[in-house]
Amino acid sequence: MKRRELLLRGASTGAVATLLPAFSPSTLAAPAPAFGPGMADGLPMPAPLPGPSPRLPETDPSRTLLERGWRFHEGEVPVPEPTDHNATYLSVKAGNARGAAALAFDDSDWQTVDLPHDWAIAQDVSENANVSQGYRPRGIGWYRRLLRLDESQKGRRLELHFDGIATHATIWINGSEVAHSWSGYSSVTSTSPPSPASATR
Repeated sequence: MKRRELLLRGASTGAVATLLPAFSPSTLAAPAPAFGPGMADGLPMPAPLPGPSPRLPETDPSRTLLERGWRFHEGEVPVPEPTDHNATYLSVKAGNARGAAALAFDDSDWQTVDLPHDWAIAQDVSENANVSQGYRPRGIGWYRRLLRLDESQKGRRLELHFDGIATHATIWINGSEVAHSWSGYSSVTSTSPPSPASATR
């Protein structure tokens, strides 16, 4: 008899019992593991370390972490519109970014943060905000970082690698727009020759 026919006929308990193996509490119990931590044939497990794990050693001396010393500003930084032909022409030239992207912009009153940094999590919960974003409003945020290069770095190509920037990001270096990021789940790398100036933002 097929299972479907048995169910349609409303088979009795006895009929079901003849088709299914007998179960008891002992047969339903989980089988004992053949190995495990602390057992003679188990996998060796090291004792947990007290406190945080030690920092992994740098495997590439040419790489430098830049997670400290960033400046952050929540919200847009207003920039006056160019008023004449010369100002308009200069505003789109490399190195002539205006506002918070400008090399000489004063960010001394901005908040000092370390990366990774999530400013959206500090927002108040709002029932009108997107549920997929934790009911927290989103907006615009600016990050700036001053990098002073050693004299030995002159003439070398520099590569900036960002592991993730959420969500739509524009990257500026020395007042020039160099890269965009459209996803917080992918990295972005910018490789460019160093500026004659000793400061890079």
